[in-house]
Order: sequence, then C-alpha cells, then structure tokens
Amino acid sequence: LLDSLLQENKMKTMYLSSNHLLFSMVIWLSIISSKGYYIVDEVDSMPFDPKSLYSPSDNVVEVTERNMTEVTYGDSIWLLEFYNHWCGHCKRFVPTWISVANSLQESAPNVKVGALNCATSSSTCQMYQVSSTPTIKMFNPRATASQWQELNPNSSPSEFSAIAMNELRNYYPESYPPYRFPRDTTIPPPTFIPTETSTSAYTPVVSSKPDKVHQDDIEKAIHYSITKEIPMNSQIDTRALYQYLEALIKFTPNLRESTKSFLISLREWPQIMGFGIVTGKQFKDKVEELDQFYKPFAGTGKDYVYCKGSDSKYRGYPCSLWTLFHSLTVSAARDFVEPPYGVVNPVANAIRVYVENFFSCRDCANHFIIAANSIPYPNTDNDAVFWLWTLHNRANGRLAKDISEDPEYPKIQWPSTDNCPDCVNESIDIFSGTVTKMWNVPMLINYIKEIYSETNIEQNDLTPGALTS
Repeated sequence: LLDSLLQENKMKTMYLSSNHLLFSMVIWLSIISSKGYYIVDEVDSMPFDPKSLYSPSDNVVEVTERNMTEVTYGDSIWLLEFYNHWCGHCKRFVPTWISVANSLQESAPNVKVGALNCATSSSTCQMYQVSSTPTIKMFNPRATASQWQELNPNSSPSEFSAIAMNELRNYYPESYPPYRFPRDTTIPPPTFIPTETSTSAYTPVVSSKPDKVHQDDIEKAIHYSITKEIPMNSQIDTRALYQYLEALIKFTPNLRESTKSFLISLREWPQIMGFGIVTGKQFKDKVEELDQFYKPFAGTGKDYVYCKGSDSKYRGYPCSLWTLFHSLTVSAARDFVEPPYGVVNPVANAIRVYVENFFSCRDCANHFIIAANSIPYPNTDNDAVFWLWTLHNRANGRLAKDISEDPEYPKIQWPSTDNCPDCVNESIDIFSGTVTKMWNVPMLINYIKEIYSETNIEQNDLTPGALTS
C-alpha cells in the first residue's frame, strides 16, 4: 500500500511539473512576442516589409533586423542590397537585382540574394556602416566582418553573378568550377529603363494640383533626417551638423518650443564636449536621450499630408525634404536684408552641406551637387529662394517619367501656369509668330514666398501624441 501511495504521489508530481513547464513556456513565448522577438526557422518565411521595393515572386529575400543573423551566421553566401524605399536610384536598381536573384537561383542555390530597407531597419544599416543607398555587400559564412566585401552598385547583373559564383567556388571547390562570362556575350553597361507603364502608356491622373504645404511634412523631414539619416554615417563632421541644425533653429517656420529646445541642445552638445567628429552611434544615443526629455515631435502627425504618395514607395521623405528646404529659404527671406557682398548665404550653404554630407541617396546627392556647381551661388535670401527653385526644377526635368515618379503626381516645371499664370511671360515674334515663354522671376519669387510663408502653412489639429513613423 505504501509503495502504491508513493508511486501515485510521484506521478502527480511529474504531472504538475510538466504542466508547470508548459505554462512557463506559454508565458515565456508571450513575453518575447510582446517584446517584439521572434523565433525564425527559415529566413524565406519572413513577412515582406509593406514598403519593400520587392515582392515575394522576385526571388529576393526580404531581410530585416529580426533575421539579419541568418545572413551573417548562416551557411549560405549572401549578396545583400541595403536600400531606402524612397530612393530614386534604389528604384532604378530593382530590375538589376531581380535579374541577379533569378540567375543565381537557377545556377547556385547556395547563394542567396536579399534586400534590406534602411528606412525601416536603420539600426542594422548603421551597424553595418551603410551611409548611402544602394549599398551592396557580400557575406561569406567563413569570412570575418573585416572580410565582408562591398560591391560596386553600378555593376551589371552578370558581374554580380560572376563575383558570387567565384566566391562560391572558393567555398565549395568540389561542386562549382570557376565562373567565366560567356565568350560571345557582351556585358552591357547597367541601364535603368522605366517600365512600360511609365513611358509609352504614361498618362498623368491630374495635370495640376493646388500648391499646399503642411507643417507635418516639414516636421517629418526634420524627424527622419535626425533620427534615421544622419546616424547612418559612421563618422559625423560636427561642423556640417552645426550648420544644418543652426538653419533649422533659425528658419524653420512655426517651430515649437519643445522642438527648438531639442535642436539647440543637440547643436550645443558636441560644442560643449569639444567633439570635432562624433560616431553615428554617439549621435543616435544623444538624439534618443534628448527625445525622451523634450518630446520634440509629440504633436507631429503619423502620416505625410501633401507629401503622401499614391503608394508608400513614392514621394514621402524626398518630397518632405524639398518642402523643408523651400520653407527655410522663404523664412530667411521674410525680412529681406541686403547682406555684405561676398557673404555666403547661410541657408543655401546649410542645404548644400546637408545634401553633400548626409543625404543617403548618393546618386541623388551627386546630381544635386553637380547642378549646384553649374549655377551662380546665391548671395541674398531672395537669391537663395530662386537658387533652390532652379535646382528643384532641374531635378524634376531629369526625373520626369522616370520609374521613381508617382504617376498621380507627375514631375512638372513648377509652378504650373494653372496655379501661377503670372509666373510666366509670353512674347510673340511679329514676323514668325513664334511664341516664347519665359519665367517672370519677380512674380515667381513672390509666388514661392506666398506658398511657403509661415501663415499659409497648414497645421494639424491633433492632440499631442508620439510620432511613430
């Protein structure tokens, strides 16, 4: 009888222990799920980023902060593109990367082709020292971090495949012979051809929309530039940082006191500490510290307003950055004062410094700097208004009907004659009857100053709440 009772008690103990273990596992899984952690069995099973430039049918693996360890510590060789979904160069790069993925899927299953969106996984891009997009890195399972190769994003699909195959031969020499280009095949230079829907079948949905500016778009540009884009740099020149922050503090229209205090503290921090250079991590940590204290973007809306595109891959941050820049030039020109001859316009200089040092779409930045170098540098504040308008319209002309263009917001020579008929003068040759149109610069500057004036910028009516994207 005693043996029976002991055996029964032992079984009850085992039952309770197993239930306790099961209960503990349920609690543990609930906790890690609530914290945002996930157990990943297969990297290919990860859900796609809704802002991704790729679809599951493209054979490009969507990599995020949650499954990056599969790239660095897995058994496969990886070709990984770091991109921003809003970056025009990245959008034009998509056909090349899909071609690479399709080619290697057939010939080399041990090579994976992936893409990581820095706009939604900025910490990972910072960790891997990605400061511009698109950036291509090759990860070998037997290589150390210092041996990870960065590849030229202007390479052709065949060149990317060749590099991957030769790396694979080193890793699996018994299975893969050396990869060589086909003898009779000429590798064309990379071309970025817009899709059929954006060329011959291109039909703008609207010819012109009213010109409006919203405070949320301005603030979201500041927020993204400071919390996402600047920290991507491994090293930050505090002189360039100071010039950008100084322009924001002095000339951002309708700047809240909390946002102004945040920007001032961020500007003064490296000066007080005597830093000439700060790392991206140091900057990001300081931004997070000051953000917790000042809550500078608590009243900023979650979504873009007049910079919201018809799809998440269109407009957004680039549009908001142009909006911010225009508002800075107009704000500075509000109380026009003729500066001493030869003095560099501070707002124009701050804009150029930001694009040259921090704008992560390097192809876009290079085009901006080339265009800026081709026109006279502005002296007065009104000159700066016209200078930025010239650069913006040159960008619009270059990108019209490009694959990066939002079909619902076609890039035009702004402003349209519908919105500002007085901005254009027409002259008729009395002999030939030829009509020539010329910009009426004084009227044009007045129109830009009206659209971006502090009193005409729309405000949101939100109760203060944390900005989440």
